[in-house]
Amino acid sequence: MKLTPDRKEELRVWVYKVWNFHWRELAPKSNSRAQFQKYVERDNFNDTELARIELAIVAQTKHWRNQNKIERVIGIPCLSVWYNQNRYDDEFIDESAIEMKDREQLKTCAVNTCSSPVIGSNYQYCHLHIPSVNDKRYVALVKAKEEFNKLGIQRGSPDFAKKCREYAVKQGFIIG
Repeated sequence: MKLTPDRKEELRVWVYKVWNFHWRELAPKSNSRAQFQKYVERDNFNDTELARIELAIVAQTKHWRNQNKIERVIGIPCLSVWYNQNRYDDEFIDESAIEMKDREQLKTCAVNTCSSPVIGSNYQYCHLHIPSVNDKRYVALVKAKEEFNKLGIQRGSPDFAKKCREYAVKQGFIIG
């Protein structure tokens, strides 16, 4: 499509409209509306494509406004750079929505002494307490950890190895 004076005016109006609600206060670098307008005029997209880009700008602005300050400073480009790099074609996932969904589905471990979260709605145990019928060593390890908690054996204490050895001898895991 050729850039006529009427089309140029339409694009200028679109640039002003988009410019007023984009993330310019969040970007660390200075923005240039004139540069953004040059890029828009260069590409001269049709109205459908401009509407798609506008929706991408709205979604991206909402996403970046929900980020913390450090993430904002590191990763937010100015609008003209974002447009020139075709970032409107990027598909991004709204992490906050995923986190909310995950938080709603999390349960705690079925082991009485454990309060770790269980990932997945079909499971009862956390990653530390997954029972396995085929692996007796794993079941013994889980049992030993629970016993250590009951007996007060603390990892990192000076006599940790000695107490572990005594417990293993008592349980019959080690002879003598």
